[in-house]
Amino acid sequence: MEVRTLSPSEWVNLETGFPPLGTTLRPEDSQVVVVEDNGKIIASVGTFRVTHFESLWIDPEYRGNAGVARRLMKGAIGAAKKWTDQWVWGCSGTDHMNDILTRMGGVKMPVDTFVVPLE
Repeated sequence: MEVRTLSPSEWVNLETGFPPLGTTLRPEDSQVVVVEDNGKIIASVGTFRVTHFESLWIDPEYRGNAGVARRLMKGAIGAAKKWTDQWVWGCSGTDHMNDILTRMGGVKMPVDTFVVPLE
């Protein structure tokens, strides 16, 4: 068995496909690692760098104030555009922030999210 990184042109060979997100990734920000047995891909995982919105919060007294949310997210988008012009990964733990991200055109991903140590 061998482990290798696929070239982007080989991503179409994956049985599972690459996540829908994969079509928006720049090749320099993403890799797919596979395990092959006699040339057959038997396992794969995609790795990619992302720009991420984290700890989205608005004081309860100001929630529902569209101006606050608009200013906050305009500032966050400006900050994110220093690194990317494609999309931003955004996590939310509240219905309020889910609503803001949805109104911004965010698409809820059908995934569970984990923090995995690299040690």
